[in-house]
Amino acid sequence: MVPEEKAAAEAKAAEEAKAFAAVIANKQFDFPVYYDLETDPKSAYFPFMTGKENCSAMVTAFCTELEKLGYFAGLYISRSLLQTHITADVAKRFALWLAEYGSKLNYSGQYGIWQRTSTGRVVGVIGD
Repeated sequence: MVPEEKAAAEAKAAEEAKAFAAVIANKQFDFPVYYDLETDPKSAYFPFMTGKENCSAMVTAFCTELEKLGYFAGLYISRSLLQTHITADVAKRFALWLAEYGSKLNYSGQYGIWQRTSTGRVVGVIGD
């Protein structure tokens, strides 16, 4: 990873955090607001999905920017992607919402939420 790519990833994530904060302004939350990191080739971030250093820099930039604005920020990510694309210090630094479907979470670190399925019902929400 060249420094210019890392800087571009950080700048893009911080810019996205500011735009997100504008959308959620004047709202209160019972849970952290989460940065969703996925390896979707259609994502604007996909060109930056090149290893732990870059992905960790994006998460840190996004979440830190939200913290500066007074929000409790965290990372939503699959367990496998967390272990391959996020450094241990970043995984410990921010609230984690881990997605790993099945009866067992294969992660030994600290986390706040474990999403074990993509199906379910919540009152007021249509669909899974």
